[in-house]
Amino acid sequence: MMERLKSGARVAVIGLALVAVGAQAEQQVYSLDELQQLARQQAWTEVITHLQDVSPAERGATWQTLVDQAGVAFLKSLTSTVSLEDVVGVGKGLALQYPQLANNREFTAIYLMQAEQYYAPCYRYGNAACTYEYAQTLTHFSAPADMLFQQGQRSLKQVSSTASVPFFAPAVQRNADYCQEADVAKGVLETLALPKHQHYQTALAVATQHCLDHKLTGAEGYLKHSSEVQAALCPSYLAQGYLAGITKKVCELIAG
Repeated sequence: MMERLKSGARVAVIGLALVAVGAQAEQQVYSLDELQQLARQQAWTEVITHLQDVSPAERGATWQTLVDQAGVAFLKSLTSTVSLEDVVGVGKGLALQYPQLANNREFTAIYLMQAEQYYAPCYRYGNAACTYEYAQTLTHFSAPADMLFQQGQRSLKQVSSTASVPFFAPAVQRNADYCQEADVAKGVLETLALPKHQHYQTALAVATQHCLDHKLTGAEGYLKHSSEVQAALCPSYLAQGYLAGITKKVCELIAG
């Protein structure tokens, strides 16, 4: 199981290859009109494997509509015919080959439902690398802020504070109201205490850019006891007028 969870990138490549191989297996080249005819017949596998037959000059609104229709129908058909791993891999591969699918609501809804099941073991095994891959997937597929926030909470409780940051960062960018959540503050502040951590810069951006108009819950406690958090937050929090009393004096001394 753990090995499977480490193979997300490989699965995406395999998924893309499955579509590409299918196209190569069929020597016939279809025109845009012929692909439209196949779409009317709901021959989605054939459509999806021959979309590249259309020259770039002809890839206008009609072709883009075909991409959306075929992408959605093909992914939907896979959910009942192949393994969860293959659905996630092929879906990711299609979105890499046809970026517009990552912004198609129906395609995204199908994909994210499958992805949630696929990445569930990440939490069960406390695999931070795996949850990070999931966070990147959700971000790429324009997952809504509430889903990102919920998965951030889940990571905070089941994996680690630092593992929550890649979920919370895009969540607050899409809905600044989440800046006021105690769980967001906990994940960000505890990561700011670890300046060498891979998610430190992301946490810093949350605290000093995306959530600058909202003082993180409990920040004063971290500012009193963590020199790393002081270095990260004192300049911006002093400028925002967020500090008072001893905490303000400590930050003023650091700011020099």
